[in-house]
Amino acid sequence: MIKSFMACMVVEGRSKKTIKAYRYSINKFFRYVGNKPYDQVTAFDIRAWLASMKISGRKNISIRNEKSNLATFFNWLFNEGIIEKNPCAPIRPIKVEQEEKSCFSSEEIDTIRSACSNTKQRAIIETLLSSGLRVSELCNLKMDDVDFGSLTVRVRCGKGGKDRTTFINPVAKKYICRYLSERKGESEYVFTSRYGKQYSASGIQRITIAMSEKCGFHIHPHRFRRTLASDLARKGMPIQEIQKTIRTYKS
Repeated sequence: MIKSFMACMVVEGRSKKTIKAYRYSINKFFRYVGNKPYDQVTAFDIRAWLASMKISGRKNISIRNEKSNLATFFNWLFNEGIIEKNPCAPIRPIKVEQEEKSCFSSEEIDTIRSACSNTKQRAIIETLLSSGLRVSELCNLKMDDVDFGSLTVRVRCGKGGKDRTTFINPVAKKYICRYLSERKGESEYVFTSRYGKQYSASGIQRITIAMSEKCGFHIHPHRFRRTLASDLARKGMPIQEIQKTIRTYKS
């Protein structure tokens, strides 16, 4: 039944990342309940699972995401007429504490730049800072997508499945070009691993984790998007134009 659900999600156009998250949460739940048949699962089973994550120290936002993934599965079973009662229906929404979404200060940006250990890292940082690209978009960025003359970047099928255009600044251009001149091998992608393969999100994560340790404060790729949005607003760009450029309201 899980395989049938996954197949339907593929047909509906859900992303690979979303489907992977569904599979992870669903399998995790059924392992917790000892592979109990799906049509015998109760709201108490789900509440116990959620409570076990809370006791183990998981944050509410993480628990909420797990519950949402599982609820999608049981909603599908119910809507398809496979089960008569949806065990997720009685469970109330999980409250999530609102955390302040901070931007990088100019001093922090200088510290991050100083922490870059090579040209590739600096090129990635400058690209994130000036373009507002998401990590997945940065990894999927191809040579044909970047126009160094106009400093424009075409983002293919970004969030929501739509293409858009964003920009890099001259500093980002300088370090990207320097990185490309130093890089060994040819690739259709702008950023590659040391083996010449398309760079991965985990590679970006390793860089930001290492930089966080060097700099002494948390560095998350999404903070670059918020920093860019804040900087554009400070310079007087209308919010509608900022949204068109980096789609911050859908993040």
